[in-house]
Amino acid sequence: MTKDISKTNVIEDALKEYPAMSKVFNKDNAQVSVADDKRLEKLKAVGGENRIMETWFPDDEGSPDFPNPTPGKFNFEFYNKDVYNDPKLRQASIMLDALHGMKQDPEYSKLRERFNQSWKDSELNWIKSKYVKESNPDESLPQYMDRTITDAYLRGALNPLSDQDLKSGKYVDEYAQLYRGQIYRNGNPVDPYSKDQRDSIEKIKTYLKTKK
Repeated sequence: MTKDISKTNVIEDALKEYPAMSKVFNKDNAQVSVADDKRLEKLKAVGGENRIMETWFPDDEGSPDFPNPTPGKFNFEFYNKDVYNDPKLRQASIMLDALHGMKQDPEYSKLRERFNQSWKDSELNWIKSKYVKESNPDESLPQYMDRTITDAYLRGALNPLSDQDLKSGKYVDEYAQLYRGQIYRNGNPVDPYSKDQRDSIEKIKTYLKTKK
């Protein structure tokens, strides 16, 4: 079971600075919930005890051992109560996970695809090596990137938390640190983002903050 706390305007608070997200999410089709102890035990049994949260899509069924708690709705289900109880971390978590659903918005999807066509050669080679090791059977490289790579990079670039919040260790986001030049190798900051990708990210930020 999960406790539905959607009536407390948590979704609206998390997305209020990103009005374009209301094209996909609203208080009628989305909710926020916190897993109770019984639900957390089920999560542990399927190997997900370290997860902070899960965003369920309306058509997600889940598995027999861990089903979607609210079929027919988006559900931002929190498993880590410390993250949920911290307003800044909660709002950032919801906003960043909402990016997965924004692919349903045609305009955002175009901007996302532009970002996805501008990889550095070195980064794309690294992604291809991961694809060989981690892809599902019959999964193409574009499908693998769409499932695991692109949103991770975008989440890091769009993470609204401050440098101080990131350095606190309460919310670990390696891609956010990379985007901000906080990770070094051989004395130099590691930057996996191309200039064109950074330009795309600025356009995405502007779009997300534009009233519909």
